[in-house]
Amino acid sequence: MQQGADHAIRAGKLLLEAKIAVPHGHFEEWQAANCRFSLRSAQLYMQLAREFPQGVAPGTSLTEQLKSPEEKLSSTGRQQRGKRNWVAEAIKVDPVAVLEKAWAAASEMERNIFVKKIERDIQPKQ
Repeated sequence: MQQGADHAIRAGKLLLEAKIAVPHGHFEEWQAANCRFSLRSAQLYMQLAREFPQGVAPGTSLTEQLKSPEEKLSSTGRQQRGKRNWVAEAIKVDPVAVLEKAWAAASEMERNIFVKKIERDIQPKQ
């Protein structure tokens, strides 16, 4: 069971990377063409990767950790609030990959603006 959870988390990490690389709005199409499992399974694998980026601890019940918000509320006495920040989560998973993909997608003008801003920011203040 532990090995299956670890494989699902690894698949989820790879899917998150693919989702960042695929143009906005085309992930479902990419998933259907490149994966032998359903979109729902892909979503579950990505959820696992976001919630357990370091993997699942040995002896931990994955079923227990994936309870619904209502179940979590009843067992912990509180509920998580707010919407998920998918960009922040992707950055946590692999910040360098996110930057590389953003750089590759940027126009030459955007790259020049970025480089000039960085140069200004790192120059010693006088």
